[in-house]
Amino acid sequence: MENLQIFEKDGLFGFIQNGKVVIKPQYDYADDFNENLAIVQKDDKFGLIDKEGKIIIPFQYDTISYLSEDLLTVSKGDKYGFINKQNEIIIPLGYDYCRCFEEGLAIVLKNDKWGAINKNNKITIPLQYDFMGNLHEGLLKAKKGDKWGFINKFNEIVISFQYDKVNNFCENLASVKKGNKWGFINKSNEIIIPFQYDYVDYFNDGLAYVEKDGKAFYINKQGEFVQDA
Repeated sequence: MENLQIFEKDGLFGFIQNGKVVIKPQYDYADDFNENLAIVQKDDKFGLIDKEGKIIIPFQYDTISYLSEDLLTVSKGDKYGFINKQNEIIIPLGYDYCRCFEEGLAIVLKNDKWGAINKNNKITIPLQYDFMGNLHEGLLKAKKGDKWGFINKFNEIVISFQYDKVNNFCENLASVKKGNKWGFINKSNEIIIPFQYDYVDYFNDGLAYVEKDGKAFYINKQGEFVQDA
């Protein structure tokens, strides 16, 4: 069964296919199907249904994610953990926040510190950072105190904590900020494009949007002007 679409009637949500009601409107909220499951809400609680409307995960969570590496992130009250598709608790709801698993790693927050765990709930990156991003191109941006740097999934410091702000690596370059200016570095922390921009975006298909002296334009990976924005 494909191409189910969300529709609303009298403030409730259901699903239709080719104009025919497949799942009657009965939910306070509904999201699109992902891997044949949809997040829906009833009476302020979230669960998951399949394309026949069968309840896969009961309505008992305050938040719930879609499956990622066979696990779902859920919360009750202000605590987060992980369950499987059978609603079995795999990692107890003991964290202040959890992101979904990627490459066997989940970023978690506890007592105002960020770190990472594996699927056995073993801490693989100690909860010692003031912020951590997701894994991008093998690296995670992280903050210690008021400085940013990059670590790998083994908690090895790849780029030391020296920048005032950083963005994720994209196409092997990351935009980083020193003082009031942005530039770009590679994974060896070599400055590829000098710190001269007031604002920068990610590289995408070899181009990055930047702003300098009130002008907006695109540059290539050599820092050369390509076109106005």
